[in-house]
Amino acid sequence: MTVRHTIVILFIFAAIFGIAYTLRPTSSLCSNLDCITLANKHKFIRKETYSETEQSYRALFSSGSRRLRIETNRVNSESAESELTAAVTRVKALFEKAPAPYPGEISDAIICDPDYIPSFTDTTVDATRIRYFTGYLNNRMTFGSCSKDQAVYKGIVAFLYCKKASLLIKLELFQPVREFEEQAKEIETQLLSLTCSK
Repeated sequence: MTVRHTIVILFIFAAIFGIAYTLRPTSSLCSNLDCITLANKHKFIRKETYSETEQSYRALFSSGSRRLRIETNRVNSESAESELTAAVTRVKALFEKAPAPYPGEISDAIICDPDYIPSFTDTTVDATRIRYFTGYLNNRMTFGSCSKDQAVYKGIVAFLYCKKASLLIKLELFQPVREFEEQAKEIETQLLSLTCSK
């Protein structure tokens, strides 16, 4: 075998190794929603991945007009409860009476219409504690809508901790307001089927 043949063989081997390395399975915290059990989760198709590392995963899935957004973070069990409490507190703080940035004759405070303040539920399903809010989202798909003209979507945002996998999970299920209200019971039932799978 000549030097030229040896170089060609080494080049082919390096190319095959490079392709195999590129196509190797990567570890993800929840890429196919495999970190959770949820009724009809197989109907959701991933639309966008915002972050996928060994420590966090954020993505948006859809099934018809229903959206599922998930965020997972690796958190040790010692700090899980304080992280969950902080997440719930942040959502509640969005709707508390706040001083106006420029107080004047019209108003000295920003107050959310009581009809648009989300309801809070703290429940346990199959030994998994789930804390969730049901409320309105704006056109950017974020919670915090305080009036009819801001409320484009309605949904549920839930927080839970999966101790075995050390995962803090934030899960949102939402749809356009009218569709959500027509299917509210079905969506809440789907949420209450949520458990940790790892």
